Amino acid sequence: MGMFDTFHIQDQGRHLAVQSKQFACMLGDYRLGDFVEYETTAPRGVQTYIEDYKHDWSDPTCPTEWIVLLLIEGCFLDAYVASDEAEARNVAEVMAKLWQSPERQAEAFQRNARAHFQTLRTQKRALDRVSGLLRDFVKWQEREAQGEEAVTRLLGFMRHDFSKETWDWAIAQLLLELPEYREWVPAGYGVGFEKRNESKEEN
Repeated sequence: MGMFDTFHIQDQGRHLAVQSKQFACMLGDYRLGDFVEYETTAPRGVQTYIEDYKHDWSDPTCPTEWIVLLLIEGCFLDAYVASDEAEARNVAEVMAKLWQSPERQAEAFQRNARAHFQTLRTQKRALDRVSGLLRDFVKWQEREAQGEEAVTRLLGFMRHDFSKETWDWAIAQLLLELPEYREWVPAGYGVGFEKRNESKEEN
């Protein structure tokens, strides 16, 4: 199959992961507002690319859709889902004309820059919390080696009691609280927390 890149698209409540070999093919994941890696320099101006897509390629009955990807100066800014290739080609031509407008481009770049800034802030806060947990875990290990009394004195200053739950569960719970990271947490942690909460409700 070879290497590819994946473009993540929302379409009428659906999440589409559209694979493409038209770019750097470095297993990159791209969402609106991301700058795409090319094998060479990104082309200037407005560019459209068409990809065929199936939700399940192993199912012969699954319909094929055609996805139009629009990039400006290498930045992924728009997408359209068409029912057939002819429609996709017509739409690509229309989109390329519409996106020539400097005002439309400026508004899109500003909107996505704002969204990326908020994402970076969320990521920084998450990393700060993870770093804090790891620092606490190191301190807990050091105090544990000194004895139970030293650990007890430390607990009031910690974010988590590692004698009751290990650090990986503490980090998993932190990430599950953040919508941007939930999909990256192994399912077993989510199931474990659900069972624990159900047990608490029953008691």
